[in-house]
Amino acid sequence: MKPATRLAQIELDIPNWESNPALVAEVERLRKEIGYGSQQGTTPRTETYRYRVYKQDCLVFEGTTKEVAAYLKVKPQTVRNRVLSNYQPKGTGKEYRIERIDLRVKEMEGDIHGNIDT
Repeated sequence: MKPATRLAQIELDIPNWESNPALVAEVERLRKEIGYGSQQGTTPRTETYRYRVYKQDCLVFEGTTKEVAAYLKVKPQTVRNRVLSNYQPKGTGKEYRIERIDLRVKEMEGDIHGNIDT
């Protein structure tokens, strides 16, 4: 019997299944097996990298892979490849330098709270 069918059978046909520990354990196992109650695709994707685009050593743009790709009019994979391989393009693209920032590394520079010394 399929897990969803068995789950429906227990919940609908047995009125007091909550009082039976064996049935409660089986219902929990079946719900976990079929993913009952979980909403797929609703967890926000954590952003791990930001990219900075420099033109003649001046920061001109900062954003995600897709945002930088739209700004430079290239594909997102091109942005990632240029950063990882230190590729220096020829032609119109050579004036741009792309730098990746890892958001998982939390570096603190200076005093973030200001001078509190009295």
